[in-house]
Amino acid sequence: MFDTDDPFGSVGYISQVDLYNCIIERMIPLGLDDKAIKLMIQLACNIDLDSMTLHIELYDRLLANYELEEQRKDVIRIAKIMRENVSDKLKKYKSKYQRPYELVSVMREYNDLIFIFLTAFGIGKKEVDDYLKYDQEKDEEVSMYKMLDYIDIFGADEDWVDVYEYMAVAKKVTPRKKLQEKYKELKKEING
Repeated sequence: MFDTDDPFGSVGYISQVDLYNCIIERMIPLGLDDKAIKLMIQLACNIDLDSMTLHIELYDRLLANYELEEQRKDVIRIAKIMRENVSDKLKKYKSKYQRPYELVSVMREYNDLIFIFLTAFGIGKKEVDDYLKYDQEKDEEVSMYKMLDYIDIFGADEDWVDVYEYMAVAKKVTPRKKLQEKYKELKKEING
């Protein structure tokens, strides 16, 4: 139908993020049962993106529309089931190099979505360990950077400092200079 890799750009009428937001807004009045929540998670995590969209933008729309604590807990619960199903499929491969990229990518997106939704409730060691258990990054410093970036966008400064300290001290991960500098600034602000 379109002679392009970017159908949203060709039409130029609505962005993928705005379309996703419209879908959520129209589904909410119909009821947020497990099936509807699963569909919203799939549309955020397991979909091809146009060239102007990031998954995190879709997660942000889902988070903004699911304002109630119970709704957010339902998203986390269902996303964890979906993540576990993908994890089981990945375990069937003897080598991580044999695993299909699509499955690895979906696992990463489910894991990121869960972590972002958890920032609404506070991030501690349990949440960090859960994230690391399913994380697909080869380098723990990259995982640390991602978690701290998500907390910076969606969470609290205190959680950022706690995760930094947990990763740097308990997990013995050496953070990049940018994170070290931010840690010093936040620690100073928090301690007054």
